[in-house]
Amino acid sequence: MIKYNRYMVPLLRLDEQLTYFIYSVLPHNQLLDMFFSFLSLQGSSVIIWLIPLIYVFYVEQHEDKRFAFFFLANLGITFITSDILLKNIVQRLRPDSLMIVSNICPPTYSFPSSHAALAFAAAGMLGEFDKKRRIFYYVVAVLVSGSRIYLQCHYMLDITAGALIGMVISYGLLQMHRGSFSPAISKKKKKG
Repeated sequence: MIKYNRYMVPLLRLDEQLTYFIYSVLPHNQLLDMFFSFLSLQGSSVIIWLIPLIYVFYVEQHEDKRFAFFFLANLGITFITSDILLKNIVQRLRPDSLMIVSNICPPTYSFPSSHAALAFAAAGMLGEFDKKRRIFYYVVAVLVSGSRIYLQCHYMLDITAGALIGMVISYGLLQMHRGSFSPAISKKKKKG
């Protein structure tokens, strides 16, 4: 595990206190345990996001056939960035006290939350292509992310960083999709 410098320790302690406060004020019962466990498992396996993708692509008959490619690339890049690269660089341990549903938390590091990253990456992309349900997608992303605190698998900073990573990657791919990611691409489109 990485030893954090003296400037990070107070931030991490504050993050732990905030997370445990949020956890303590949330109601806990069997119904909510099942609900948040479902969101956590489905968010992890991306199934919860494939249903809206299929809906937008086939039922709404979205004109842009590259949408599915960009959506899946978005999730792939987000997963590699958050789960494979950053978790192994930062190596922050998961919360370990008061584990209610401990089998839900994978045996990997905590920072950043891949669930939050994937949820916000998916919400960002789907919300751009299906503006009618944009708020719904973000509500689901918040619930999936919040489930990770409810289940004591992540700290608040993990969730926040994951959400930001997902939104940044989604935004970058959307800009690339529009052809405005780099000035060189934009200039070529204007000339042609």
